[in-house]
Amino acid sequence: MRSRRKSVPARRLKPFAAPASWLASAPSAKASFLAPRVRQQRQPVLLRGEPGIGKSRLAADFAAAQKQPHVYRAHPGDPRMPYSLLARLLRGLLERFGAVPEDWVVTEFKRLLPELGAQPAGKLEPLRLRHAVNDAMRHWQRRGLAALVIDD
Repeated sequence: MRSRRKSVPARRLKPFAAPASWLASAPSAKASFLAPRVRQQRQPVLLRGEPGIGKSRLAADFAAAQKQPHVYRAHPGDPRMPYSLLARLLRGLLERFGAVPEDWVVTEFKRLLPELGAQPAGKLEPLRLRHAVNDAMRHWQRRGLAALVIDD
């Protein structure tokens, strides 16, 4: 029997438009400013902008300010292997926080992580994988995941 997901209404993320004075402040000050907002909102923060403006530095400073940060970085060969960064992230979080109890989530992860068992029939469906990752993240948050940084 297949497990059915409940429909969860999408939350609109409110963008944070940084004033010029904030952008000019020290990276550690920016990281200190972001930390409570990330904890309060419990939502992802996307840092985007032109190359060289300090996104990676800000992410690193933010991670360093956390008690147990989990940092995953893209590797030069990642574009040749779809989902390679996600697979590394899932391996690390599974190792640190343990298996996810929902069978359907594990089934989706088997498509990226052969060490979990035989790959299920059918092709990978990106939306279903996204839902599986969301469910796993909620589970790992309950088990202590507080800070996750992904740097491309």
